[in-house]
Amino acid sequence: MISTSSVLDDEEKYRTGVAKSKSRGETFSAEDLSNFIRTVVATKKQFGEQAVQFQRQLVEFFVERDAPKNADQSFYLNRLIDLVSDVIFNLGIYHEVQLKLAKNWTTYFFVQEYHNYQLHAHRPYEGAYHCNEFPYLYGFSVMGDFEFNTDDYMFKKNLLHSLIRFIKTGEPADEDLNWPPVERNYPSRYLSMTPKPKMKAEYKPQNIHFWTKVLLLLERVKSCTVWRPCSLLLWRTVICVCNVCCVDQMP
Repeated sequence: MISTSSVLDDEEKYRTGVAKSKSRGETFSAEDLSNFIRTVVATKKQFGEQAVQFQRQLVEFFVERDAPKNADQSFYLNRLIDLVSDVIFNLGIYHEVQLKLAKNWTTYFFVQEYHNYQLHAHRPYEGAYHCNEFPYLYGFSVMGDFEFNTDDYMFKKNLLHSLIRFIKTGEPADEDLNWPPVERNYPSRYLSMTPKPKMKAEYKPQNIHFWTKVLLLLERVKSCTVWRPCSLLLWRTVICVCNVCCVDQMP
């Protein structure tokens, strides 16, 4: 699984390896995000003379791309989350899916795209977070208690039933759920796991293109591990720990 809204407050730093003070979050700006990119993500120590070009690419994609004229702290915090989530979780799992596809492993890819909105009522960002599945699998939430609503119960049913079916039969789908595995023509198609799950043809196409095509033009990045770039060598991606997941059958 992969996080879409990792928590960035100081006291919750352990969830992402990245801290941001609450007071700073109230005024988080394009310049703050650009500074984070320059001082943490694409440092001169890591990338040498390629650092400036790498920084420019990251700023263009994560700071400037489609930014509204009146972009506020919420916009830039969500872009920070997008960047950090890609580095820590998303790209590693995407890469693993592609490796397994190349070896003809039957792989079912899903993304948790549902969260209980009570959990983000007081935050300037939203989305399924790291450990989002805990209330539905284990009965507790690392983000605080909340009351299940109808959507929560439906989400829990869909998540549990598909996992149980996969464990028992090797396939998470049934007559009520269409969930084909990835294949050559659809190398990143996935099930959007929600109260009403549905298949989507491509996973984060803009981000995947950026990391796999645009950045590979940089000689220094080409020689690094794209999936765990530069100073953000925070965690090795572990399947079923974040909010995007692939389940597969070993040949």
